[in-house]
Amino acid sequence: MGELRHLKSVLVVEDEGLIRMDLEDTLRSAGVGTVIGVGTLANAFAAVEQAMPDAVVLDLHLGREGWSFDFAKRLKSLELAFLFSAGSPHTPEGFENVPLLIKPFSGEQLVTALRAITAPPTEAAQ
Repeated sequence: MGELRHLKSVLVVEDEGLIRMDLEDTLRSAGVGTVIGVGTLANAFAAVEQAMPDAVVLDLHLGREGWSFDFAKRLKSLELAFLFSAGSPHTPEGFENVPLLIKPFSGEQLVTALRAITAPPTEAAQ
């Protein structure tokens, strides 16, 4: 599995507790310094303001809260690296360039996708 030691912190926004814990474990195992897991948009907005992570894994649809488009727009305005996770292959309008991992996905797919959007410039050029 690829390494993510270059990431000091990653925010995981996922409303399903078991999935969130699995993603957190995968990221820690891949070398991420700090993994912040939240299950609501309110907590996601607060986490970004407090911690300013290097990258975000964002569930596209958060159960009762609905779509996470407003949060995705905030991430885009802050120029934070992020990717969507979702149960369907439909990319929202305006976010066609944001990677989308279709559930269920492997830890290796997650690490590879995060590495692609956050690789240090010297690695991205290779």
